[in-house]
Amino acid sequence: MLATGENREEERGIPRATPGTTRPIALDDPESAWTALLDDLNGSAGDGLPDVEVTPATGPQSLFVDRVGRLVAAGYSVREDSWPRLVMAPRPAGLLCLVAGEQGVPGESGWAGLGAGRFRRYVLVLDAGTVGEGVPDALADESWFLADFCGRGAMPQFILEFIASRAIDVVQVVGSRLGVDLLPTIRFSFPKVRVAVDLGTGDTAQHSYLTYVTSRYGNLVDAYFVADALVGEELRALYIPDSRTYVVAPGENEGGLTVADLRSRLYGRLVAGAIDRAP
Repeated sequence: MLATGENREEERGIPRATPGTTRPIALDDPESAWTALLDDLNGSAGDGLPDVEVTPATGPQSLFVDRVGRLVAAGYSVREDSWPRLVMAPRPAGLLCLVAGEQGVPGESGWAGLGAGRFRRYVLVLDAGTVGEGVPDALADESWFLADFCGRGAMPQFILEFIASRAIDVVQVVGSRLGVDLLPTIRFSFPKVRVAVDLGTGDTAQHSYLTYVTSRYGNLVDAYFVADALVGEELRALYIPDSRTYVVAPGENEGGLTVADLRSRLYGRLVAGAIDRAP
């Protein structure tokens, strides 16, 4: 999680982690222990949630990303003052969606179903031809139509300052070429921020966008979210590894997860993959 200062977090309504009880769990504990822990956390709410110390935080990276990612999906993030220990506190990770128009915001099966308090959700609508009243509260905790007050030339600086001030962990780009063009700057300015791109289905407009993304900065994208396996095959043909392609659609994933549950898990894994592990 990016450090922005306690006073800035309070000003922006970002929950601050405060010391409390701590539950230890080992990364290589049995799955039943992790399931019990997560069931307890997901069934609780408010100030009664404990910190969780993953001790020792050793083991294969794949296991680390899976299990710590599930803690992130439950509304947890790293306590910066705990390193080299790994203590997770009940403080939701920040998601920022950069969209070309409000219709591109992940809908009822996406962000709306992530669950209250699990993630902080922000939306910036970038299309200069899109001026609206706002994104529904069910889809975002905060949303801005940049064309209402910001010229296109000033948008990049606004976006970068927004990422810093809201302590964003994952930037998701949906249909926005400006968002794609900003990826090198985002990567340089915020090395820990993960990047996901939504590619939707394989229609003509989306195919053009897919080509644009992969040909310019495809190597800077951590995850591609697609609506069906056919788009995944297109990405494979463009030498995008399968490990970075995720089908986000009902019935198209292992375990039969809902789209909201699948997105939640994927966001968690992205954030976990950026966490510094003690040597």
